Amino acid sequence: MYDEENHNTVYRAPRRSAPSNLFSIFAAVFAFISIVMLLTGVLAVFFGSLALLFAILAKGRNLRMDATAKLAAFVSSFAIVTGAAFTGYATYTMLSDETSRAQFNATVDALTESMQTGDTEKYMEILRQYYYGDPTPTTKEGEDL
Repeated sequence: MYDEENHNTVYRAPRRSAPSNLFSIFAAVFAFISIVMLLTGVLAVFFGSLALLFAILAKGRNLRMDATAKLAAFVSSFAIVTGAAFTGYATYTMLSDETSRAQFNATVDALTESMQTGDTEKYMEILRQYYYGDPTPTTKEGEDL
């Protein structure tokens, strides 16, 4: 730039717009996903860990986190702790009861057997029984419901 009054050349560094920090945006997105997946337990821990990783990477060269990355780190830490606690409680509850453990073991054995034989209908029927209690009505050949 040229200054006409003093006839001196003044150099000014070109102005750059502040780049949007993609790592902090990714951290916020993964933190939101981890909160949505909170009741699944394991997925909340996975997405929360990704959010925490991206929040740490958002520091960049100046070693300071922006507000979005700080919020994402806090939310993802909450999701990791809560998801791990939920998974631990669900596992403890399932495995501490004798009938639940026996039902789980029988289901895993039946699923393993049906996967090895390649019988997908039996596999789906076992899952329906496990999740819904009673099997869905099935028909024999030639019979109507």
